[in-house]
Amino acid sequence: MCVFFRKCAVTFLFAALALLVTAAFYAYALPDRFNVGQGGEFTLSTLFSVSAKPSSCDLSDGQSKSTLMLFGSVPIKDVEADITKRPMLVPCGEPFGVKLITNGVLVVSLQENSGKCAAKDCGIQKGDIIMSIGGTSVSSNEQVGELIAQTHGKPCIVTYRRDGKQLSTTLTPDLIGGEYKAGMWVRDSSAGIGTMTFYEKSTGHFGGLGHPVCDADVKTPLPLSKGRTGNVRIIDFTKSRKGSPGWLSGELTGSADTGTVLINSSCGVFGELWSPPATNHAEIPLGFRQ
Repeated sequence: MCVFFRKCAVTFLFAALALLVTAAFYAYALPDRFNVGQGGEFTLSTLFSVSAKPSSCDLSDGQSKSTLMLFGSVPIKDVEADITKRPMLVPCGEPFGVKLITNGVLVVSLQENSGKCAAKDCGIQKGDIIMSIGGTSVSSNEQVGELIAQTHGKPCIVTYRRDGKQLSTTLTPDLIGGEYKAGMWVRDSSAGIGTMTFYEKSTGHFGGLGHPVCDADVKTPLPLSKGRTGNVRIIDFTKSRKGSPGWLSGELTGSADTGTVLINSSCGVFGELWSPPATNHAEIPLGFRQ
């Protein structure tokens, strides 16, 4: 009898420990904030049953508070839910063109001339974003060359961004072949082809690509100043396979833009279209992250 009770006690302790470990894992893994559609229920899709027990609700500010419960009995943590109208989105899949103008100019390479490189000597690196030269904001490749020439070889302050931080340095151009040079190649724009992911009829907003537009040389996301979308003609493609996403090859058609690009982020490009994309797909509700 004692052996039986000891086995039951050990089993109970292991079960309790497993329950606590599971609750601790969900407390760490689940976010502290969720979105809930107006009039909808706060539900979670998890391996083990996790439910939300309302603790308070204040519709005036569009938020509610709930306690997440494991198996309906073990409290995990308190969370907040933003009560919002669930967007209706049109799933797309159509190719579209993207033209981006950078915010500042991107340093894509450094070059020595007669053993000299003024940009390298003052600490500028490949991948830096030049924002101003001598107090004048820059937005094009040509402008950089003009401002460097106007220094007549005198030191000038260059402001640039690196890893999200704004820095400054003093650059002294080198006289190479009768012209003043900084020893850096910069890029002020980029264009490409991607696939539109979704479109929202009520606002005209869209999302596409699923990844940022990156510079081909630096391999970092282009800092966006402004951008446009346009129609494209697909010439060739490579199907995706395991370990490779594939690619589209084509060209922008016509001079008319179809929309504007507002964001270039790690999740893709987002903006607003001036006319709906060519798709017959019906609207479906946005899936919240939970």
